[in-house]
Amino acid sequence: MARVNAQAPDVQRGLACFGQVLQAGMEFNRIVGADSGDTPAGAGRLDAHGAGLNKLLASPLPEPRNYAHLTAPVRYPALWDTPRFNWVLYNGSIRQPLARNLIEALGVQAPIKYDTMLGPDVIHAVQMENVVWGQRTLMDLRSPRWPEAILGAPDLKRAALGELVYAKACATCHDAGPAAATSGACSEIQIRLFDLKEIGTDPGQAADVQ
Repeated sequence: MARVNAQAPDVQRGLACFGQVLQAGMEFNRIVGADSGDTPAGAGRLDAHGAGLNKLLASPLPEPRNYAHLTAPVRYPALWDTPRFNWVLYNGSIRQPLARNLIEALGVQAPIKYDTMLGPDVIHAVQMENVVWGQRTLMDLRSPRWPEAILGAPDLKRAALGELVYAKACATCHDAGPAAATSGACSEIQIRLFDLKEIGTDPGQAADVQ
């Protein structure tokens, strides 16, 4: 409590609210059933988007039929250039970054009062200033240059071979991005959508949010 410079009653109220959120989540999980088919979350694995959708569309009712099975990704993707994507989720389900950020904040247990969700004023504890700040900060995040001081100069012959492999095996799906936008601007990178059968990878995460 001293570290966060908060008064004891404020901390206690916050813990009580957080405990209510966790209790409601556990109760809904009991309704859904232990054999929900969810992928367990863990280090580097978290389906915050799916959990947020459940918090908005399934838990408040409660309605198990609205439950989207959590399919945590294998690993988090690189964040640079992602604010420039015209789709803000890799499964092509959301275009608006603030909507995605709010849903994921709820998915990682930001409290919300379910009984206010159908009224004009929804009571929640999402720190909107932080959400906006984070999105604006990411706008200037760029992929790093090769760290020659640490890893040495790249092997240009191997790089040329890698370029050929990329052109043959990867470039049909992964387009080269446009030139970097100026600071504070955002030139969109158009993300092409492909049929799940054509992609050929595990379709679970994309199929579960349809």
